[in-house]
Amino acid sequence: MDIRVRRTGSIAGTIYRDENRVGRVSEPATVVLVPTRRLGNNPQHSIKWARSEEDGTFRLAGIRPGEYRLLAFTGIENNAFLNDDFLWPYERRGLAVRIERGTHVVADPPVFR
Repeated sequence: MDIRVRRTGSIAGTIYRDENRVGRVSEPATVVLVPTRRLGNNPQHSIKWARSEEDGTFRLAGIRPGEYRLLAFTGIENNAFLNDDFLWPYERRGLAVRIERGTHVVADPPVFR
């Protein structure tokens, strides 16, 4: 029998309109997973992101183990989150999550407009 341990983890959740988890967002949101320790100078190599589904749900897979901040944005310009100057004011207000090998995390990030 071939048993393989996944070297990466995944995260999924729902985007709500406010921190009280009342009402899912109705417009598409960009979900961003930012590592607390960046890999190199290029944010595109260290930040994972996805668009939420129409029902506000999202899923990110293939995530390296580590500490991250999870955020969601509505109404932002394409890929604005890849700019450190844009991301910096939001990053520390993101939801802290820890991804471990072979784990699946369920988390609902704060949404910024």
